[in-house]
Amino acid sequence: MSNMAENESELVQTVAKMRKWQKEYFKTRDKEALKNSKYWEKRVDHLLEKPNTLFS
Repeated sequence: MSNMAENESELVQTVAKMRKWQKEYFKTRDKEALKNSKYWEKRVDHLLEKPNTLFS
């Protein structure tokens, strides 16, 4: 698999996890769900900030 495809796959998987925890938080308002949601959101932000690694 190419580096670009791997990066896209990682991004898609990370966004899916983020959305899962966001939905769980808004459904339950559980503090652990909020903590996990924030963690995955930071991971997504980190992946999007990587210079020249996504979609290049």
